[in-house]
Amino acid sequence: MIAILLPEHLSNFGIIRLAVSLACFVAMGTCVLWAVTVSIDRVNQVNERLPPEQQIGFPLGFIGPERNPRFEKEYEKLFPDRALRRKERKLWLLGAIALICFAIAVAPFL
Repeated sequence: MIAILLPEHLSNFGIIRLAVSLACFVAMGTCVLWAVTVSIDRVNQVNERLPPEQQIGFPLGFIGPERNPRFEKEYEKLFPDRALRRKERKLWLLGAIALICFAIAVAPFL
């Protein structure tokens, strides 16, 4: 069982800080998982349009191919609007912002 060590009496501000830190942590996790899902979807969409011998694999499990320059070229060629790439980058950015907010909110408790 994991126990959180908190002072005996938290002020209202401390309780709000804990709630904000929890919300930021959940937002960060959601954005990161969603970004990974979009990334996998991008790879799958590119692979569906490529012949089997040219398809891009997953060398590190579920990460890796989206960082391959060949994958980015193929993606730009097949999907000139780049909607999923923009969505993925926005999600990574939101996840990073949520992580920073989490760190700021939880810092006084460490």
